[in-house]
Amino acid sequence: MEKIFPNIGVILILLLFALYLHRLFRFILPVENLADNRKYIKLARYLFLVAAIVYSLQYIGGIPLSSTSARVITHLVLSGIVLIISLCFVIITKGNRWQYAAIGGFVLSVIGAGYCFNEKLASSMPFEITLSETQIELRGGYTLNIPFATASGIVLENKFPDVAYRSNGISVKDKNIGYYVLNNGKKCFLFLNNKSSPFIHIERINDIPVFINCSTPEETVRLYRQILIVGKYK
Repeated sequence: MEKIFPNIGVILILLLFALYLHRLFRFILPVENLADNRKYIKLARYLFLVAAIVYSLQYIGGIPLSSTSARVITHLVLSGIVLIISLCFVIITKGNRWQYAAIGGFVLSVIGAGYCFNEKLASSMPFEITLSETQIELRGGYTLNIPFATASGIVLENKFPDVAYRSNGISVKDKNIGYYVLNNGKKCFLFLNNKSSPFIHIERINDIPVFINCSTPEETVRLYRQILIVGKYK
């Protein structure tokens, strides 16, 4: 089974904010201020819910959005969330500097925790490419086996794939693993440890193309030559 924890994790976080944002404000701010500005909190909760729905449709549902549409939707949702929550903070706190400090500390803590989690996930994520006599085996957040018999072409390229958006995959720091959609609307599978060229482009018979690379350019070139030898490609 494919591992899509990062996608599901983001959706769950957004849903938790949508469900428990009122309790979060109640923990930080006086109850009387919450009662006066309940409508702003409700609007912010709705925006978190919209963000969760958009994220799930775009990345897990894999709806065919153009790259421009995907970026516009994402930016609008995120901008709306930031705007409404900022407005809530300003109105509810009514200038109390200690409450501003509490909110600021909370926001910085969330950002810091998210950054640390992202760094930890990137460093601990498995990333392994092995060759057998019959296939290329990719092991990481996603797994994929590419039989040599199904590969119609293998090319070493210096240009990063023209990716429009992620359909169902993992993007942590420079690692991109899973299913993505190219600017031409076609799907592909990425198993990239970083965005440094070169990249090994594998075309498959009756299946989507695959792009892979290693930690360093030298390792990628070495892997490419090994694939040509083991797979008996000219």
